[in-house]
Amino acid sequence: MTRKTSLRGVGALLACLLFATIAQADTSLLVRMGWESIYRAGRWTPIYVTASDPNPRQVDLELSAPHDGIFAMQIMQSFTIGPQERTFPIYAPVTYDLEQLTVTLRDSNTQKLLARYVRDLSDPQFMVQGQAIRPTDVLIGVSGRKATLNVLRSTTGNNTSVYVGYLEPLLLPAVPCGYDTLDLLVLNQPDLNQLAPEQQQAIADWVRAGGRLLLWPGDAPVAPTGAIQQILPARMGQVRSIDISSAILKKYKLPNRFKQVKGRDLAPADDATSFSMFENDKSIVGYTREIGFGRTIILPIDPSEFFYDHSPAADQFWKPILSRARITIRDQSENNNNGQPIYDYWGDDYRASNAMRQNIELMGSIPGVGSFDFSYVSIVLIGLMTIVGPLDWIVLKRLGRQPWTWATTTGWIALVTIGAIYIGHLFKSGELHYRTLQLIDQADGRSVAKTDVVCIYSPKSQIYNLGGEQDVWWQPVGDLTYYRSGQMHTDLQFHQDYEGNRPMGVAIPVWNLRFLRGDTWTTGPAALDADLKIAPTGRMTGTITNHGDSPFEQIRVAGKKGIYTAGDLVIAPGETKTIDIGLEKPGTTFSTQPVQQPNGYYGYGYGYNDEAMRVDESQLYRTVCDLTANRADAVKSLVESGKRFCIYARMQNPKPEVELGDASKAIEKHWQVVRALVAVQ
Repeated sequence: MTRKTSLRGVGALLACLLFATIAQADTSLLVRMGWESIYRAGRWTPIYVTASDPNPRQVDLELSAPHDGIFAMQIMQSFTIGPQERTFPIYAPVTYDLEQLTVTLRDSNTQKLLARYVRDLSDPQFMVQGQAIRPTDVLIGVSGRKATLNVLRSTTGNNTSVYVGYLEPLLLPAVPCGYDTLDLLVLNQPDLNQLAPEQQQAIADWVRAGGRLLLWPGDAPVAPTGAIQQILPARMGQVRSIDISSAILKKYKLPNRFKQVKGRDLAPADDATSFSMFENDKSIVGYTREIGFGRTIILPIDPSEFFYDHSPAADQFWKPILSRARITIRDQSENNNNGQPIYDYWGDDYRASNAMRQNIELMGSIPGVGSFDFSYVSIVLIGLMTIVGPLDWIVLKRLGRQPWTWATTTGWIALVTIGAIYIGHLFKSGELHYRTLQLIDQADGRSVAKTDVVCIYSPKSQIYNLGGEQDVWWQPVGDLTYYRSGQMHTDLQFHQDYEGNRPMGVAIPVWNLRFLRGDTWTTGPAALDADLKIAPTGRMTGTITNHGDSPFEQIRVAGKKGIYTAGDLVIAPGETKTIDIGLEKPGTTFSTQPVQQPNGYYGYGYGYNDEAMRVDESQLYRTVCDLTANRADAVKSLVESGKRFCIYARMQNPKPEVELGDASKAIEKHWQVVRALVAVQ
């Protein structure tokens, strides 16, 4: 062997070793969006990150996603990866435009870039990377035994379509916000013993806060207790064969093989309501139950294999069942609206956004807010023109350095700009203002959800920290138009774990306002208790007890016949008061509906009536309660059914649950509203 050949062999060996080293150092990264790629813009959506690395290591994940036309969220997580692939969920309310969404993995110790995901338009799996639906579309999430449910995926009209996304049971979110994007969760023959307690509790908390759950059991053993079993309308009994009559098979055009199907005995709860699975046939019944602001439904048999294609028979079967979950599917004739177009493309999405606009208009009305008025700008521009123009020219001419004009002009502009920024850091205009608004939703004798809106006015450039509970899912409040994300964003950083999504310091430039929204889906102590009924005279009588820390005022109660007002009644903390109140004038409502989109399809977020946006505190119930439009809809349905009263009360001078750190000199103002569903006696 020659020396030259030997060197070539050594070189080849080193190249192989180097290639092997590079190959071993590769970190794999896969990102999946939503429920089988489907999601609703502006709602908390699960994003699944699957990663592995040849060497076990601690990594930092950063998800950067446009939130709206103004802000982008940078969400941080830390976890350990190794040779075996592991999947980690991260949750974000993203826009329709995912082109700017990125996921980055870095080594926690060295901050070395390990892998980066960017949504690729040329990728044949582009649609799998995320498909946004319209606000009026229906999104049904399915888990348990995987079934096609093609009949539910079918388009059912011009304005409303139904989408179905499947998630494996192991991937079901363990936090309630993971279900925020859904209209309905379907558990198809689930093995509840295989669901983690955190997953079951997350589903139960989401249902209490307005979610809807449809379940049909399989033949797996059923645990005697569990968070899901506690909210179901019936207890699952023995597995048995259930007969379907020939008349039903013929009516619904079902094959004869379905004349006998496997099912379960169901023992209904005391507050459950039964219904016929097949129209006008009471031999096979399901049950529904009101749970907080939500609803659960259980069927004794599995209907997922009855229909494989969209058909009139499938509509006849599924529409009544979906209506039990407060889901209305329009057919073609309803969408036609007698030949007139229906401009409700944005649905509850627009309604909630409209309510948020009015709330931030109220909270942001701060007297004495510092600003650059026109005179200030004029003086600065005149001074800059004087320096850059004649003064600069005369000095350079006398020095014989006129070609330096380009450099000095640039220097003067930079000096004035940097000086203005520096002055903004040193000096302030006005005072620091901190305002909060909180809606507490209560049902079944406990609080089930909270919605917080925070407003900070900063008189100088500073970073602020928010304190309070850990299980809050915070997001910025921007221009509220999720269909566009723009190119330039203000990045806001958040740290996310299994409890919540918390801002890592809120950076606010001088003389600016910043708004944040936080949602909580966990149960807690009741703010109030009530024992109410309608007397023969038509007046509402009973007692209301205040369990809060501040006095109740402006108490009103929604009943089937209208709104009852308690006038100037004030209930102190720990106090129980007897009420005897009458109806307000007809037409009183606590909803911003009906909301008509002013300019049809293209009018979202534009052209709204400025006069309507001028909100005073007398309209607080209306604008606050529509922040969560799904719960407002549930209240309307339950009150109109005569099953519930809904009590609205404002707190006097409430103490904020969300505190602003290092802001002892802030001028504070806080609003707190309780919306409580109570049983009709």
